[in-house]
Amino acid sequence: MAGEATPDGNPFRAYPWFPIPDALTREQPDGALAGPASVVSPPYALFRDADYDPAWGGPGKRSLFDEIKLIPLDRERLIYLTLGGEIRERFEYWNNENFGVVPGTAGGNAFWLQRIMLHMDLRVGPYVRFFIQGESNLEEARKDGPRPPDVDQIDLHQAFTDITIPFSDEGWVTLRGGRQELGYGIGRLIDPREGPNVRLSFDGAKAIVRWKEWEMDAFWTRLVETEPYEFDESTSDYQLWGVYVAGPWFFKNTGVNFYYLGDYRNEAPYFSGVEIEVRHTFGSRIYGKFDDFDFDFEGAWQTGTFGPAVISAWFGSGEIGYSFSKLFGTPHLALKADIFSGNNSQSVSSGGRMLGTFNALFPRGNYFSEPSPLGEQNLIALHPQINWYPAPKLGLAFSPIFYWRQSMNDGIYNFAGYPLSGGAQGSGRYVGTEFFFQADYQISEQLKFSVAYDHFIIGDFFKNQPGAANSDWIGVWATMKF
Repeated sequence: MAGEATPDGNPFRAYPWFPIPDALTREQPDGALAGPASVVSPPYALFRDADYDPAWGGPGKRSLFDEIKLIPLDRERLIYLTLGGEIRERFEYWNNENFGVVPGTAGGNAFWLQRIMLHMDLRVGPYVRFFIQGESNLEEARKDGPRPPDVDQIDLHQAFTDITIPFSDEGWVTLRGGRQELGYGIGRLIDPREGPNVRLSFDGAKAIVRWKEWEMDAFWTRLVETEPYEFDESTSDYQLWGVYVAGPWFFKNTGVNFYYLGDYRNEAPYFSGVEIEVRHTFGSRIYGKFDDFDFDFEGAWQTGTFGPAVISAWFGSGEIGYSFSKLFGTPHLALKADIFSGNNSQSVSSGGRMLGTFNALFPRGNYFSEPSPLGEQNLIALHPQINWYPAPKLGLAFSPIFYWRQSMNDGIYNFAGYPLSGGAQGSGRYVGTEFFFQADYQISEQLKFSVAYDHFIIGDFFKNQPGAANSDWIGVWATMKF
């Protein structure tokens, strides 16, 4: 397994676990517009500890930014240092955020968000790794002050150690301990929360087992709570553990995931009440691509306890798409559908013995759209989408999204999983229609510029709620990764 440096000069190419062992379980693309090969694909990943480019460390370096990758500290002992970072400047404008039903959110609200993240990746030989990432997240001019995921003035976002132990020519195990990001599949349930200004991290331990084309992650962690002006600490009030398996399916270019996720929350809020929750999620996902046709299906069932009540909840999501590869700009048309269960029984606080509201755990902050006005609870969503790539560095996306309540006895929730509006107040099932547009321009490998617009037309559910109104959102941001 160990070998000599390859001709391109990269001393780690002989070790198959370099740079990151859990590449199968964390395959999310960086950004909403995952285009064809003609679109620039930078070597900077959504998970920055997964960054890698074959040119790093070899004669194929292209720019000054490549010079800070794989800096040799001791060539004989294979001690190399990699530096990197991200700067994101983002302007947002809301009109009637939260549809005006939350006090103080009606009317216009314009503000500025800034994210700065710097990291250091130290390789001590091929088997030991230290990864550290700091962050500074700021907000300016938002009416009524920042939201919880807006500000973390200066903090330690990640700090973990990897020890990799090979057990065959095609298998190894990596033991990871410390502060780390988690993300699985396409982020329906576990994601680092890329959309909001402050990303999520966890304190804990993980074992990553890789054998041939299969990978298994087993982990136990505690959520790191965001403290805007203090050092972030993890809390036993939010615990997450589980096992996630990824590998090939029966056909070429297809994959399958199986997982179990456990979640403990000391105060879990639903319209049914606030109680101690222990929830167990069992799910699977199948995805793949056949020529121009692609698909992605996932479903899960949840059980556990919510105070004195028993949990029985579920979700199903599916996407089928087709790329018109012979047409100008390779347009891609997709039809997506999601259904997340709501509570159909009496509230726990009134003596109910069953909770049916799905808990989306720690989902992608921009799952339905970049502003994500709704969360993955008690919801049916149908969202066709078209992506178009009229230039090698330009991607455009448009999606109308239609929302219904799954249960008439439950309300709707925000993307963080907190109750947004109550079922008793709304008389209708139809929540509303959202129209979302986004354009991404990859100026260079390091720099991307994005602009997006979102308009939400409220449905019958909101008709009898005081202050309820249509909402608008505009986002303009530039992201530099190096």
